[in-house]
Amino acid sequence: MRFKDQASKEVVETLIKDIAKYILNIEIKELKVGFIDTLYTITPAIITISKNRYWTKEDDLQLLFKAIKKNLEKKYYEFYRQELTTKENIIPYIELKNEKPIVFNYKQGKLFSNRFKIAFESDKNSQKLAKLALGVGILEKNTLGFGMVVKGR
Repeated sequence: MRFKDQASKEVVETLIKDIAKYILNIEIKELKVGFIDTLYTITPAIITISKNRYWTKEDDLQLLFKAIKKNLEKKYYEFYRQELTTKENIIPYIELKNEKPIVFNYKQGKLFSNRFKIAFESDKNSQKLAKLALGVGILEKNTLGFGMVVKGR
């Protein structure tokens, strides 16, 4: 198998070692995504401002811009083990797609979430983060299915 980077190779090798006895065949395909102008959340996204406080449309939009950027940079580092230097603003605009927060019961509390249309800048590093978001989601609680996105048309 050929790999673009060492991290991808190590992930596949570890998976193969752990579950080799159950696998009959593996095929790895690289998804060609192309340029990403916008992403839409197909599941609501969660952003925590402070303990027990979530972002709402009454809050500053800059908080949201910064949180998405910081979250994606952190995920990029965790995935590739490389820092990614980006310009200050990788997102020119965000459009809120719901009128009021979407609320979910979770453990002994509630999760407040929103759906967004998010535009990304055209530079190389902004596009890397947009493509990462397409694969892993944006903001918080992605393992619960929150913040999953699709490419805009």
